[in-house]
Amino acid sequence: MENRELLTSAKKIKLIALDNDGVLTGGQVMINDYGGAAKSYDIRDGLGVIMARKVGITFAIITGLKSPIVEERARQLGIEEVHQGLFDKCDILKHLLIRHNISSAQAAYMGDDIIDIPVFDEVGLSAAPANAHIDVLKKADWIAKCNGGMGAVRELTDFILKSQGKYDHFLSEGDKKNN
Repeated sequence: MENRELLTSAKKIKLIALDNDGVLTGGQVMINDYGGAAKSYDIRDGLGVIMARKVGITFAIITGLKSPIVEERARQLGIEEVHQGLFDKCDILKHLLIRHNISSAQAAYMGDDIIDIPVFDEVGLSAAPANAHIDVLKKADWIAKCNGGMGAVRELTDFILKSQGKYDHFLSEGDKKNN
């Protein structure tokens, strides 16, 4: 997509759906000696989600794996739409669009691996972290400079908020608190 088309698409976004592993996280799973798992999330990504939610953008996590860690991170960020253990992500996305009365042109999706590619055809803005699979990078409309789990989601939310003229609100809000 050309830059002007990207901005036009981003202005329409009302729903952002995200893969978890490789997008919200770096894709690593740490397993301790007792079999417990841990994932690492970027605080900047979280603030981007919170900022976008404050201006009315709905979020969803659609992930192939199932983990209570994902539920907890979604709870922390106020993401109510969490769909795990799914490899056919298109069906879930279509249900989300209907449930929230949003057209496909008003939805964005960020994914990092080949199971995410079919979802790209169902949204108005497809996005990928910088370190996504090469085939995903070829298909994505918009590519972050940051890797998954290291600010890629924040880049996407900033891009969308700026295109909608809603980003500067947060800058002026911070100025008011600092004075």
